Amino acid sequence: MRFLGARLRAARGFRWQITRYFANLASTRTESSLKTGAWQVSSCGRVRSTTGRVSFGYTLPSGYCRVGINKRFYFVHRLVAAGFLPLPDTARWQVNHLDGDPSNNHVSNLQYVSPAENTQHSWQRNPARKGSGKPVMWRIMGQDAWRTCATQVQVASQMGISRSKISRCCGSLREDMVGPVPGTRYEVKWVDPPHKRRPITALDEEWRDAKHPDNKDLIPGLMVSNLGRVWNSLRGQVSQGSRDGDGYFTCSAGGRKLKVHRVVAASFLDQPDSRLDINHKDCDRGNNHVENLEYVTRSENARHSYLQRVGRQREPINCKPAQARRFSCKGPWLDFKSMQAASVHSGVSRWTISRICHGRSTQCRDWEFRFAVEEPLPGEEWRKVCPDVLERARATSGDTC
Repeated sequence: MRFLGARLRAARGFRWQITRYFANLASTRTESSLKTGAWQVSSCGRVRSTTGRVSFGYTLPSGYCRVGINKRFYFVHRLVAAGFLPLPDTARWQVNHLDGDPSNNHVSNLQYVSPAENTQHSWQRNPARKGSGKPVMWRIMGQDAWRTCATQVQVASQMGISRSKISRCCGSLREDMVGPVPGTRYEVKWVDPPHKRRPITALDEEWRDAKHPDNKDLIPGLMVSNLGRVWNSLRGQVSQGSRDGDGYFTCSAGGRKLKVHRVVAASFLDQPDSRLDINHKDCDRGNNHVENLEYVTRSENARHSYLQRVGRQREPINCKPAQARRFSCKGPWLDFKSMQAASVHSGVSRWTISRICHGRSTQCRDWEFRFAVEEPLPGEEWRKVCPDVLERARATSGDTC
């Protein structure tokens, strides 16, 4: 009986230890989830991490700024809007930049809009989309007089016909079309056909027939310039192309999507026989000037990108600036980019400096340390990133400028 009693007490003790282990584990996870409350966001578009580091976030090639919180990425402009702007209605869940600059995340530059309003604002802010209409001529079949309109949209409104039908007629996909009145047919054509135009040349600009970057064949209806611009004979327009989210400009030709910098390099540089990468010398993916492009190997391209990142990197991403001074000298504080730099200078271990900066210890040989005092921006206000803010910022963005 004594043996059975001892076994029962041991089993109860083991069960109590298991229960306490899982309770502590749940408590630890709860504390970890509450650490998001230590994150803060400011009205000027800055964020402060749990370690106290202040930054504008990481800038993506698209221009938007992003931060990582609890192993998830959030756009800074959505965090600022969720923390400072009033709660929007369900139809207006996208965040618009009023000045069109995706890196300007000041609360005064943000507003909640509907997808339609966001698209309209993006269209109005983009200068490349303005004035792109081409004059169109139209008449009723059998008549001699032609009428002229500035754009296809005006023709569509006057004739009561969809713009797509007018576009197909102008593109020579059909000779005429049926009007809204039974038995009436219309003729539509460009005032100045695109294939008869030539691209407008800027100062020191040279145009050449575009070559395909893969096989060196000429691309029908496409020309490129040494300044990185493209001209499509079908549309008769000069542009830089369409910018993708990765920062590169692209153009369409022959039903294929091509990188503008590869077309420029193939048309102006001596294209090598082997498959090589094309490097942007200034690391600006949008600068497709021929003098900014060069053929390199894959390893040379990676090395150039690494050296450029190292040159631009001022301090490690997860480090917080610290200050130090000797006890015997109550003069100005010495500034360091990180606690590691302060450790190298003072000879005090980084672990000790971290405990002193966080207020967990005051013992040190001859030095005192503290985190660098962050200078606030004019009119800046800080608020905690609570779970509600994260939930609102997590909504599918699809934001444009």
